Amino acid sequence: MEPDPTNPHDPDSYRPSTPPPLPARFDEHGHVILKCLCGHNFTTAEYYADHEVPCPACGIAVDIPPDAGGSVFPTVLEDEVTPDPKAPSPARELMEAELRKWGVGLLVIGGLSIALSGFLDPIWGGGLIILGILSFLIRHCGMFIVFGCLLILAGIMNFALGGVKSPGWAAFGVIQLIWGVQEFRRFAKFNEMLNK
Repeated sequence: MEPDPTNPHDPDSYRPSTPPPLPARFDEHGHVILKCLCGHNFTTAEYYADHEVPCPACGIAVDIPPDAGGSVFPTVLEDEVTPDPKAPSPARELMEAELRKWGVGLLVIGGLSIALSGFLDPIWGGGLIILGILSFLIRHCGMFIVFGCLLILAGIMNFALGGVKSPGWAAFGVIQLIWGVQEFRRFAKFNEMLNK
């Protein structure tokens, strides 16, 4: 039997009510003003209605309601979002996720370095395991500087030692150097996001 939406006594026809949408706020160009949960205000054109728009500051998707010309939901209104002061910011959650990825990667590479001691250096493996553990314990954007320094040091060593004997190791060293510089940029990005 189908639910009867016209019958208020039919339990299958119950639909929870949603709060009425609040009026949209617009800038002087007619763009909808949005506020991300990270606290960044930005605008978007109405043709993005019923889509997600990434926040330019943190990259988290902000939903645009179907009728952006008439209303927006309270979660994206400027000055309407009151984040829980105990909850970690989206930027902190993103940074901690990146640190966990580094931790897992360093533990795996460190374990392989020890297991394949005939091919890789077990001393580096032990250091990578220690750094992997620290990346789970120290949840600070300064860890990206440590990762960058480690990559640059390893890149210089691989380039210098492998350049003559093995061009493959030299090329890998160049990749590590570039990657190390990117980690310094990642530090700057997270440091700026966390100190807003």
